[in-house]
Amino acid sequence: LRPLDPFDSWRLVGGAAGDVATQWHLADVPAGVALAHHFPFVPVLWKQVNLSLSQLCEDARRHADLTDCEARLQDMFSDPDLVAAEYAVGVPHVIRALDLARMCQVWGAFTDAVRLQYRGWTAEMVSWILTARFAGVRFAYFAEVVSDPVAPEPAWARIDQGGGDDPCLGKGEHDKSAAISEVAEDHSHQQPAGPWLVHFCEIYNVSYTSDDGSRAVVHLDKRAVAKIIK
Repeated sequence: LRPLDPFDSWRLVGGAAGDVATQWHLADVPAGVALAHHFPFVPVLWKQVNLSLSQLCEDARRHADLTDCEARLQDMFSDPDLVAAEYAVGVPHVIRALDLARMCQVWGAFTDAVRLQYRGWTAEMVSWILTARFAGVRFAYFAEVVSDPVAPEPAWARIDQGGGDDPCLGKGEHDKSAAISEVAEDHSHQQPAGPWLVHFCEIYNVSYTSDDGSRAVVHLDKRAVAKIIK
């Protein structure tokens, strides 16, 4: 809900960012780290799917060159906490193009291999985290995303605290009234109250004041797209 500036600060908590809430500039995100929405159900899903590593790598090699497949993925199968710690994600929100290109070379192969063992609607999410681990990509968890209202997501607290403030305001003198002052790397930044990312799987009813002062309403439901295009 805002332009991407490499020197803006983004709030994170968990994953490769550590368990203490912090903030990073996009320009300062460590190499091999992507920023993504935290899905707490993914570690549970991972254990339920219970893939065979040897079978997964054998099937995936039919579609791509997966050198050292078992060695690169072994920790995901032997460490019960690794998925929760760094791979409890479904999609990337911010990822370097080079990391994405490296992952795309094998994501399709892992997806086909996962589907031979698990054909649920989350199969691509499972293959995504396998691909990330294979390619050496880890995830830091955004504290900037809202989705399911009952999910324990830090961004909801910012909405509750903000009352009727508009989290979508851009830059400008008027916007400073809806901003909070945050200190990052020894200098102060004026940051919108947030959050800045909404997860598309939910249904959103948004009201706001338009430029002419009238009340405008937006309704977003991804499941309605199929009905509209028929």
